[in-house]
Formats: sequence, structure tokens, C-alpha cells
Amino acid sequence: MTSLARSVDPAAPSWQRWILTACLAVFLVFFAMTLAGYWQPDEYANAAAVREFGLDGVLHRMITWSPRPFSEFVLYLYQLAVAATGRQLIAPMLMGLWLILFGLALLPALRLSGGRRRSGTLLALVLLLHVILARNNSELLYWVQGAAAYLPTVSAFLAVAGLACFCGIGRTGVNAAMAALLVLGATSAEVGSFFALTFSALVLVAFLLTEIRGGSAALGPARLQASRPERFARNALAVLPFLISLCVSLVLLVLLVEGRVSKATEGGLEAAATHLLWPSVLRGALQVLREAFLVDQGLETVVGLAARGLFLLGATAMFVRLADRGKAELAGPAALFLATVATGFLSTFGAFYQFGLLCCERHASVRRVLVFLALLAAARIVAACLTEDLRARLARRGLAELALALSVAVPLAALSPALVHDVGLLDETLAARRRLWQEGQAPGPDMLVVAPPPHRLFATGFEAMEIGVTRLQDAGASQVRYVLDAFSKDEIRVLPPFSSVSDPPPLPLDWIGDPLTRHVEITAPEACLGAMGKVPEAAADPLPVEGWSFDLSHRRPPPAMLLTDAAGTVRAVAPVGRERPDVPRAVSAVTSDFVGWQTTYPKTRMPAKLYALLDPAHACPIAPR
Repeated sequence: MTSLARSVDPAAPSWQRWILTACLAVFLVFFAMTLAGYWQPDEYANAAAVREFGLDGVLHRMITWSPRPFSEFVLYLYQLAVAATGRQLIAPMLMGLWLILFGLALLPALRLSGGRRRSGTLLALVLLLHVILARNNSELLYWVQGAAAYLPTVSAFLAVAGLACFCGIGRTGVNAAMAALLVLGATSAEVGSFFALTFSALVLVAFLLTEIRGGSAALGPARLQASRPERFARNALAVLPFLISLCVSLVLLVLLVEGRVSKATEGGLEAAATHLLWPSVLRGALQVLREAFLVDQGLETVVGLAARGLFLLGATAMFVRLADRGKAELAGPAALFLATVATGFLSTFGAFYQFGLLCCERHASVRRVLVFLALLAAARIVAACLTEDLRARLARRGLAELALALSVAVPLAALSPALVHDVGLLDETLAARRRLWQEGQAPGPDMLVVAPPPHRLFATGFEAMEIGVTRLQDAGASQVRYVLDAFSKDEIRVLPPFSSVSDPPPLPLDWIGDPLTRHVEITAPEACLGAMGKVPEAAADPLPVEGWSFDLSHRRPPPAMLLTDAAGTVRAVAPVGRERPDVPRAVSAVTSDFVGWQTTYPKTRMPAKLYALLDPAHACPIAPR
């Protein structure tokens, strides 16, 4: 039977290379955004752990909590490099992982030749772009800890999918390569173990069924000249690598069950399913269906379904051109399709069973990848089963290229405004990241940092840090504590985005209990705007209060709010800088989103009077609204 790698592509249009170039340009744009990669508190916790426990700590974590030998060891080496150089090395780390992703995604197309190689490369590159083009993808692509675990896993998925669809199963060299990739995915993240387990098991089952029937065509090219014992020996040797990947994934999953699953006590919004088998099975199955059809996703449903439909059409048309109608090599695509469905279910079931909820963004990103892998496998199978009339229609010149290009253009158009917005904030993002690192390494017990501006498409790593002051003794088990511990600091003050830190005014906490006029001159109320939200009637003492304020004289949020009682005595001080995008939409004079504040106020001192601290010597009374 003629294999896909040796088939012809008679309908590649002359402008195919331009679409290929455009797709490569899109990839490079998102690749360049690795410059804006970030740490979350996990990296700071790892830095402290590596410093204190070294390699022994990594081995203990792998055995008891995170059975990911490859990614955990990569992160250990990364933290050693960070400690040795005194730099975060975010961009070099992410760029290396992205290059692995790019190389492995395009690896299967290299088995094709001439124009067929270009057609296969286009299909592989479009599949890669669908990994990237999603609104909530930062943890997978730009967070160092997440990327170190999940980019090698996704890279292995893409390479295995390409080899299964382009080459099929049966050739010892290809099978060995696929098994090695499965081991890479399994040792990088738990979802990789699910995929390696199911894919390897399906291939081995196909081998056994083939031998029971007394043939070998389902696993690759037939060897009619060989006797049955010879065929069995050859086929057994060919599928032996999958037995190895199956065993590796089983060992890692046993460690997962004996470690994290059995010891974890976390619960969440869906705690009714935690450690309950059938509720977790039901919710996992329903979640797979919801994500496959993008239920209740609003505009994302339209964009996502359009992109998936166009990709399925384009991939089917491409396989019609690159492959003949024979069904002898469909064991690989069939195993791929079933493995992706099973992996998606096991991923959601495991989340509900262990934690009672779905976590996190990176896991959802991987499940989106699985959907496109299933579509790729379906396209390969459909292309081999179509009638000659339908095959002739799909083989028309340029149809595959047009459908694939549109499948990329639709989500790209939806993401473009957010992408342009975030690219424009790159300088401020990098400056904020540099300042955080420099403050952490500087002598002294405290840190003064500026939060990066909020992005629409990419995360910044500051999501766990509140605007204002956090002291070590008050941090508890919060994620900010990891940052303070990593740098051996006692206090961190986070200023709002775009703040100037050349001479930042300190919060006048020592004014509490003093008359306000002892410290500042009161200006005219026309110099500022602001308001306090409604206080809950049944609130405890002290009362939680919140509001917003804007300095009209300087066209910026004031550094702090002062709350006094009726006699003018300062009773509370609050930093200004919480994000309140609703305020500038409602009040045209306000030109910043970061005008919010919150604090507590003594219940017995109500009602409170509000003053915006314009500078260390002037405060503006907030007129009632």
C-alpha cells in the first residue's frame, strides 16, 4: 500500500508559499512576545526551595507531588542558572521552549519531499498556530513554570500526531520516534502520561487484534512474502517501543495517585465531586462535550467553531491531495483520535476527582490542543473514506490552502485588538519586571515596585499582588509571601501601573489619630473627584469601605486617601491604585482605570469624610456625589 510519505500533491497552488510565509510571520509575532514572559509566585517559591534543599528537594517533590522528571529537572537547572547569573533569564528560557515546540511540530513534515514537504509543513504550521491563537493562553506560552511543563508536552503531542497521520504505524524507526516523544510528554506533565498511556495501549491492542486476524496491514505495509511467525516477530519488534512508553506512563501515574491524589485535601467550588468517582466521571464527560463545542462561550463560540470547521475542511482537503484512498494505515490516526478524547476526559475527571473543580488556564489550553489533534485525526480518516467524487472536489487547486488560511485568520482577527494593545505596553511591562528583580536583590528589608499595566491577552505575573503594602508578618500563606521569602524581605509595596518611583510619597500611616490639618493644607474641592461605595448595614467593626478618587489638578490618581471622622481626625489611610475601569466609563473627567481604593474604618466614627492626598502638603476634600 502506498504510504502518505510517498504520495503526490498535484494541486499545490503557486501562492501556497505566501500563505506559508504569512503563517510563519504570525508565529514570529507571538514568539517575540516571550520578551514579556513572567514569573508567578511559584518560581519564587522554587528559588527559595532550590537554595535551601537543592536536588534532594526536587527529587522529593517528584516522588510525592509532581511526577514530572523532565520538566522538574529542567526547572531545577533553570533555577541554578538564575542563581549563578543573578538574572531571571525569562526570555532565553521561553525562547528555548518555543523552539522545541516549533521544531517538533514541523518534524513530521520533513519526511515528505519537494512540494509535498511544503504542503505538509503548511498543515503542521497551521496546527501549531491553533495552539497559540487563544485568548487565555498565557500560562501555557509565557509563564516559565507552566511553559516548562506543558510546552514539551504539547510539542510531543504535535509531533506524535503528525507522525501518526503522515506516516502511520508499523515502521520500527517511526514507532521508536513516537514512543520517545510519548515518554517526553509523560515525563513533562500528567496530561502527557494520560496521552502516552492511552495512545500506547491502543496501538498495542491494534497489534494484538491484527495478529489474531492473521494479517499485518492495519499496522503498516503488508509483508506478504513473510511467514506468519516472521510477521509476528517483525510487528512485535515494531510495536515494542510503545510497550516502553506504556510502562513509563503507568509508573508516573502510580506515583501521581500514591502522592498528590491520595494526600491532597484541596477542595473548591465543586467540592461535592471531590474524591467521588461517579460525580467526577459525569462532570468530566460533560466538560469534554462543553469544550469540544464551546458551549456558553459567547463570541468565542462563534470564532472557535468557525476556526475548527475551517481547519477540519482544510486538513481533509490537504490529506486528500497527499494520501491515497487506502485504509491500511489508519491505525495511527484512529489511535490518535481515541487517545485525544480519552486524554481530555481523564484530564477533566482527574481535576474534579482530586480538587472538585477545573484548574487552571494552562490545563484548558492543553485541552484545546487536544481538540485540534482530534480534528487532524478525523480529517485523515475522512480523507481516506470519501467517495471519488468528493475527493475530486476537495482536491481542487488551492481549496486546502484557503480553508487553512481562513482558519487562522478568524481567531487572529478576534485577537488582534488585544494583541496590539499588549504590544504597546511592552516597554512598561519589561520596566516593571526589571524593577521587581532589582528591588529584590537590593540591600534592605523592603521592596518598592510598580505593577505592570494590565494586559488583555497576556498575563503579567502580578495578578496575585495587591496594590499597596504587604508585610511578611501579615502575608500568611498568600502567594506574595513566596516573593518576600525568595528575596529575604520583610515588606513589599506595590504602586499602581505607570507610577513614578523617583520620589514616591510614603503612606502617612503615622497620621492616624492626628487632626488632618496638623499635616496638610486643605485645598478647594474642585481639585479632585471621588466617592465612597455603600457600606453594608450589617458589616462588622471595623467597617470594610471602598471607593475611588482622582486628582484633577495633576490628571492622575492621588497616592492615598485619608478618611477622617466628623471632628477632622484621621481614622484610616488607603493607597489608591486598584483597577476600576467602570469609573472612567461613567465619569469622563477621569482618565485612569487605577483610581480604586479600599480599607477599613471604625464603625463608631461614622460618617467618614474623604480627602485625596494630592502631595505631602495638600489634601483635597471629596465632595459628596
